[in-house]
Amino acid sequence: MKVEILSEKENKLLGRKEIAFQIDHIGARSPSRADIRSKIVAQFNADASSVAIST
Repeated sequence: MKVEILSEKENKLLGRKEIAFQIDHIGARSPSRADIRSKIVAQFNADASSVAIST
């Protein structure tokens, strides 16, 4: 599974970073939200409890 960052924005009003990304999973099953969360946490060195995944 490869994560491609499409945009990254600092939301100072809410005190968070907002990231738009695309997942490349050709030849594999669709990744679960937990798999995506763990990949984002590792890539951005973030706290897992503070990462929210939306569509």
